[in-house]
Amino acid sequence: MPVINVYYDKLLSILKKPLTKQEIIDNLPYLGLDIEEQTENYIKVEYNPNRSDFSSEWGIGRALNGLMDFETGSSRYIIEESNVIIKVDKSVDLIRPFLVGAIVRGTKFDDNSIKQIMAMQDDLDNE
Repeated sequence: MPVINVYYDKLLSILKKPLTKQEIIDNLPYLGLDIEEQTENYIKVEYNPNRSDFSSEWGIGRALNGLMDFETGSSRYIIEESNVIIKVDKSVDLIRPFLVGAIVRGTKFDDNSIKQIMAMQDDLDNE
């Protein structure tokens, strides 16, 4: 099963209301997350690979917001048409029959965020 390090400071920045570290630890199992390790800065949790949204602090934060009734309902995103064209070589049709892409503006990623995105891609590829 995949494992992720969930950093408290990042998770707290996602939550709509503050929680203590202990409240976070107490509620993660209700999301189906198994706590493997706890440190001063992060919690290492194992998640089910069919919940790829749990492969990042963002997904876990959204789930905690819902569980704690801080923010419920579907996320809303502004989606605009684009003239961007993604070209895919026909040779990958059988290997990768679907393609999804997005242009995301106004977001800054730190090293940990980039590592989580790469791990998410890896986990999705292994499903």
